[in-house]
Amino acid sequence: MKYKTKNQLDTLKIQEATLSAITLAPMRLTLTIEGAIIKANNSNNTRFEDMYSPLMELTLSGANVLSFCQQGYKYYNADGVLESETPDRPLTEDERRQVLMDAPGAYLFYFGENPDADNYLLIFDIEKDEDATTYQLEITFEESLAQWDRYAGPVNE
Repeated sequence: MKYKTKNQLDTLKIQEATLSAITLAPMRLTLTIEGAIIKANNSNNTRFEDMYSPLMELTLSGANVLSFCQQGYKYYNADGVLESETPDRPLTEDERRQVLMDAPGAYLFYFGENPDADNYLLIFDIEKDEDATTYQLEITFEESLAQWDRYAGPVNE
């Protein structure tokens, strides 16, 4: 890959993108992401404005999965009254493997620091039969390496 940035996740915006691939191996998590944003303050960004990357590979070394769950939800009626609540559900090892196999093409809602703890969150939706299910990985890692070949243009926010 042409561009590489090590331990500079604060100079990347990885949300509202597509998850092309995800590989979870012992002590390593690798994500291939379509539509990540390289911020203006990234050391590889000579345009000095936020730029899209059509395809980025993000490798987290020394990764430790603290939790891998299907996110729960709350259902409210039209008057704002809570009708039902489904809590987060931890996934079994077989379910984890199946989710990782189904992940290509998933909507990557968020990857970044967990505001409630000293770790990172990866939240993505997998759509099947017109129903979307949200999954969340809570992880720690020792080192990050983001790589990409080119920029796709500036972000117009």
